[in-house]
Amino acid sequence: MPASLTKLLKTHRWLIIGLAISIIDILAEWNAIDDPIPTGWSSFHYLINDLLLLVMIFVMIPLDAPREYILSLEATKKRHIGTSPDSSLYDPDLWTDEYYFLNQPGQADIQLDLFYDYQNNVKSYPKWQQWLRDHQPPLLVVWGRYDTSFTIAGAEAYKKDDPRAEVHILDAGHFAMDLKPDEIVTLTQSFMEKLHLH
Repeated sequence: MPASLTKLLKTHRWLIIGLAISIIDILAEWNAIDDPIPTGWSSFHYLINDLLLLVMIFVMIPLDAPREYILSLEATKKRHIGTSPDSSLYDPDLWTDEYYFLNQPGQADIQLDLFYDYQNNVKSYPKWQQWLRDHQPPLLVVWGRYDTSFTIAGAEAYKKDDPRAEVHILDAGHFAMDLKPDEIVTLTQSFMEKLHLH
């Protein structure tokens, strides 16, 4: 990244994030009034948190403090509990174990590369959505209500591309298996039975 851009980001980081949030608000408003979304934006309008996450990562990664935050114990815990109203339901080993492994030699670069590469997932959304529309496969979607990276609207949107999708929103975070393993097993077994695959 050019030094001038790094300096700009350090100086105006929150302004840039504020502009990104404004763009996201415009997209959300656009979607609310059902105006046509231009091709290329269709992947974003119901994954608003996802877009914000990407913008924040790209804006902040060149800076030392955000790099440290991404791998911090606080951020690692937040990935598990999200906006859950009761963090006492979670086993702290979930994030302390992850934190330990994230802070092994070389892991910082690996994790930041993965965050950066997520832009390629976003670019692929339209192809994946088209595949779902074309093939309408049996689809089970299990989603955490308290996930701070992916919105509930993102889960429900699967029904737009595949109307037969079975969507379940659980009282859990990004890693729904942290809190709801039995419920997820039951949902999976039931789904498989409906397909005669038990």
